[in-house]
Amino acid sequence: MPARPALGTVGTVIIALLLAAAPALAESLADVLRARGIPPGTLPLGHPSDRPITSYAILDDPSQFLIAYYEDDGSGAIRPPLYVLRFDRSSRRWLSAAIIEELVGAENRHCFGSVIDIRAIAQAFYLTTHITPSASCTLILSPVPLLQTELNGWFLAAFPDGAVIYHNSMVHFAPTHSAELSLYDPATGESRIIYPLASYQSIRQEHIEKLRAVYDDPDWCNRLNHHCDPERFTNAINGEDAVNDSTDSLAFIASFDNTVFAAPGQTPVPPTQVLYVYRHVRDPARIEYKEILLSDFQSRFGDLPGTPVIEEALSPTILEQIFTD
Repeated sequence: MPARPALGTVGTVIIALLLAAAPALAESLADVLRARGIPPGTLPLGHPSDRPITSYAILDDPSQFLIAYYEDDGSGAIRPPLYVLRFDRSSRRWLSAAIIEELVGAENRHCFGSVIDIRAIAQAFYLTTHITPSASCTLILSPVPLLQTELNGWFLAAFPDGAVIYHNSMVHFAPTHSAELSLYDPATGESRIIYPLASYQSIRQEHIEKLRAVYDDPDWCNRLNHHCDPERFTNAINGEDAVNDSTDSLAFIASFDNTVFAAPGQTPVPPTQVLYVYRHVRDPARIEYKEILLSDFQSRFGDLPGTPVIEEALSPTILEQIFTD
């Protein structure tokens, strides 16, 4: 019998491509539950465990397990309802909900995106869904779980009483991207913008005035379809933030974009890093803030080993010094 010819490089590549092209088996709800030691057979009616699911996130702690997911219909699209299942580990009981378009209302039907984060805070669940690179929704559910409200943005931080700091969504394809932060108060069910506050301080005001000079050309603004509003300049929250319940305070770092100030061919100017510190943040009648160049704060107070700058700024001693200057 003649020897079988060795498999050449071309044959190897063809087999590899065929394997790569083979459709992967979709993950089922049962797969997810078994991986976390939860018996799928205990699921409530209406949640078949063998169906494939997609775009889900989980919360898994010693007391409970929660999953928010969509059924995968094979189209590649995300389609409501958004199913939410909560398993109480002590009672071994399930609670479930199906969030449909009618529940969120016409103005929030864009909220059905991939679930990217779930948090449990003060007897409520905060589910963040991804809409675009610059927009998200945060769905707030009670322990039952029932949908309570929707926030047009993504979660940043929370106080123990359930008050939440969140980043407002932005229009992704826009001339500038100006960060806005809001505070949601579960006691009133209302949100209010806390950054930026209308009473601008010197660092922000100086940046606005520099931009005003750059935008002083109506023809340029019209040609580029630019709003040319210097108060709507591009700035971003650096991703670090902290709250302190005992001092009712908040801190975060904002980066002011300076690329517009660079001449053609010049190296872009690095962003201005500004530390924002708030106190009485949950009291709309008393809220106040200070803005400090991050470099100035570090020069004045130094860096405590192992302590992020934003947490250091909220210590009672430093907080008092910041607001008495």
